[in-house]
Amino acid sequence: MSVQHTVGLLAAGILTSTLTGFIDRPASAQAVSGGEDKIAVTAVGCLQRERDYRHEHSKGRGGFLGTGAGAGDEFILTNATIGAPSMPIEAVSENESTNCLASRRTGQDFELTGGPEDHLRGLVGHRVVITGMLKHAKHDSEPVGTSGTFTPAPTSGGPLPGDLKLREINVQEFGLAPVAAPAAVSNAVPELLPGIPAPEPAPPASAEAPQQPAQTAAAPLPKTASPLPLIGLIGLLSLAGAFTLRLCRG
Repeated sequence: MSVQHTVGLLAAGILTSTLTGFIDRPASAQAVSGGEDKIAVTAVGCLQRERDYRHEHSKGRGGFLGTGAGAGDEFILTNATIGAPSMPIEAVSENESTNCLASRRTGQDFELTGGPEDHLRGLVGHRVVITGMLKHAKHDSEPVGTSGTFTPAPTSGGPLPGDLKLREINVQEFGLAPVAAPAAVSNAVPELLPGIPAPEPAPPASAEAPQQPAQTAAAPLPKTASPLPLIGLIGLLSLAGAFTLRLCRG
């Protein structure tokens, strides 16, 4: 076998291996400059300052060698749901949208990077929608299901001390998440069916007559007089009369 033929076979083998490795990469990962893979995503969650997030989770102060104070333009998307750019976003109540930091944590957390990050200060504590590129997405799977959501692979963090070990989203666009309109309260008077008279209003309750105190019958007095003195008096008068008649006859 000639040297030229051998070199040709080696070149063909290298080309084949390169093409095979390129084809086997996930369809959702897009190669960009610097060897970093990204996926276009939409994420909805609660916006929190990074320094508050670090304090809440005891993650230090951040920065090089832990000396950073946590700038006010660094943010974390907490309790978030992430999915494809076409992921539907459910509207929530106004109270849940403006007090999302107090809600129960059931989602994922992401670091936010990029130029528009400087304009997120006024949305801290609110439920927001972030569209951008999920970094280091080489090993992430495609969003599946009707919701288009997925769970990104975890990260072991970067080389710097104090790294939060969170996946990063490079922010491109952002805005408040949709808020559900409050249910309308109807004040209309219901119409009566024809032929049914309207109910008459109940007569006003009359004042009750004051109750008269019950009159109790007078109890009869006890009989304390005795007839014996009267009988004695009659007997005495009879004797006196008899004695007088006797004197008159004598």
